[in-house]
Amino acid sequence: MNNFVVDKLFLSLQKSCIPLTYVYLHFISGEALGAIASPDVKEILEEYADDPVIEVAETCQLALSRLKWLSESAELEKVSENPYASVDPAPPSQENDVTVLKQMLQNESLNLFDRYRAMFSLRNLNTPESVLVLCEGT
Repeated sequence: MNNFVVDKLFLSLQKSCIPLTYVYLHFISGEALGAIASPDVKEILEEYADDPVIEVAETCQLALSRLKWLSESAELEKVSENPYASVDPAPPSQENDVTVLKQMLQNESLNLFDRYRAMFSLRNLNTPESVLVLCEGT
């Protein structure tokens, strides 16, 4: 793991370093730390998982859920291949039924990680039906 990168991302996540008007930079820093997927960033993400800025808090929560999934479930689950070669905040769901995925995506009582899993499954399916569901949103 590149400690220089982690240190710079952590610095950009700290509010004392950057004014709150730069929420996007905070959000991207949290997402990037999650994409690095090193257990070394867990403590940093936990610190900001309850951030008063909801975009930062939810991004760090997603990253923590991804780290947990990678350490506990990644090898046990068969997930669809990502045709876009992107590092997503959540893996696709094992579910392939568009109707079920739509219900998951739109169910606000589900945690954000599971809703993202549904969203990335719909994206990966890349069918007219799945694209329409994504266009509907939540």
